Amino acid sequence: MIMSLLPIDEKKDALQPNEQEVDLDAAWRRVRSWVYVALGLLLAVAVGLSVYFHLKNREEETELAAQSMLVEAPNEAALQAVIEKYPSADAALQALMLLAFHKYEEGDWKSARESYQKVYEKAMPRQPDLAASGLFGVGAAYEAEKNYGKSLEVYATLARQYPNSFKTVEAKMNEARVYELKGDLDKARKSYENIIVSYPRSEWKTRAEQRKKIIESRAK
Repeated sequence: MIMSLLPIDEKKDALQPNEQEVDLDAAWRRVRSWVYVALGLLLAVAVGLSVYFHLKNREEETELAAQSMLVEAPNEAALQAVIEKYPSADAALQALMLLAFHKYEEGDWKSARESYQKVYEKAMPRQPDLAASGLFGVGAAYEAEKNYGKSLEVYATLARQYPNSFKTVEAKMNEARVYELKGDLDKARKSYENIIVSYPRSEWKTRAEQRKKIIESRAK
């Protein structure tokens, strides 16, 4: 009985008929292309992130330098220097806005309008509130030049493009005032009525109501 069991014990580690040896080289050849692709993607992501953070840090450093230069700008020439040295920085847009305001205060309507137009164009893709402010300035400059047709056109564009901007209701008030300046009191009254209805809980409603009463008193 003992002798008959020995051959069975000797074959325990032998391959059975349905078993095969694992071919590691063949398995590697099947998956290595996918491994290389995965490693390549990981490397590309790592390089991309490294470049992104490097550029981000440089952008932040540039913005800080531009803001520092803007804060210390004592006059229009210094503001122009910020714009020229850091054309892509947010500080350059702010400097351009300040420059436009100075020109407007000086009564240089054409230069003010051109600067406000640049603010609008540069800010339009990514800073809607600043773009709306620039467009408002363009309309105000046209109004100051007594080019009422263009000012009305610009104010209407602002209200259409930026309905939720804080400058929109002010543009509508200016629009109504321009109608008054033109002597078109009916359109002015309707514009004020629109503001009263659209902004019932704001200070603009009170102002519009006051102007509406003045117009109505003139008509009597």
